[in-house]
Amino acid sequence: MTQIIEHLLILITDYVVGITLLIGFIGGIVKFWQWISIKNSEDKKNKFNTYHQLIKDLVEPENENKDMRRDRQIAIIYELRNYRKYFPVTTRILEDLREVWLHPKNKRLIDEIVLTLNYIRTCRLWRWSIKD
Repeated sequence: MTQIIEHLLILITDYVVGITLLIGFIGGIVKFWQWISIKNSEDKKNKFNTYHQLIKDLVEPENENKDMRRDRQIAIIYELRNYRKYFPVTTRILEDLREVWLHPKNKRLIDEIVLTLNYIRTCRLWRWSIKD
């Protein structure tokens, strides 16, 4: 029994540097993985908040006394293309808005909605390329 203990002690002392490095490396990998998880979680939360703010800005005027700015709405509609995770709900929202905004003064908005809906449909055909 004492021989086994002696062999273990010799083995540990011979490889103490390697064992220490291995433990440190594993600890570093765990910390890095935790950092990546936290970063991904924060990114998801930021995308969620930004998407909902864009939708709010699209349909609600900044000030109740002012009209909506068409150029700003067009830019928002275009920007919605960057939120692939939300394509199904974006499609429903834009299709509804296309019906609600059906008026000659909204032609540019309707054109941008059609372009964005076409983009979304094209991306659905290439679903495997969606990374969000």
